[in-house]
Amino acid sequence: MAKNPITVQNFEDDLILRLKESALKEKNRIRDVKRNVTGDAKAELLNWDYSFYGNIYKKQHYNIDEEMLKEYFPAEVVKEETMQIYQELLSLEFKKLPEV
Repeated sequence: MAKNPITVQNFEDDLILRLKESALKEKNRIRDVKRNVTGDAKAELLNWDYSFYGNIYKKQHYNIDEEMLKEYFPAEVVKEETMQIYQELLSLEFKKLPEV
């Protein structure tokens, strides 16, 4: 555990410096996917583009299909497990209300 906020801030600053170049390269790769798909050589990524074109990029370069991954993580199971983690970590107790 960090002893003080300065240690945490230094860690975060160092992490940002180390990851900045890789993040920019990945952003440019995803931007290039958008340019190829749209046929617009000057297209830039907008905030809402990352998910769509990022998924295309993952399929093309890593053979990862987000839709197929969903089969292994059904929403109801993920929700229940997440609630269980919150209960354990945060000492919370969730109760189902029958009338809701």
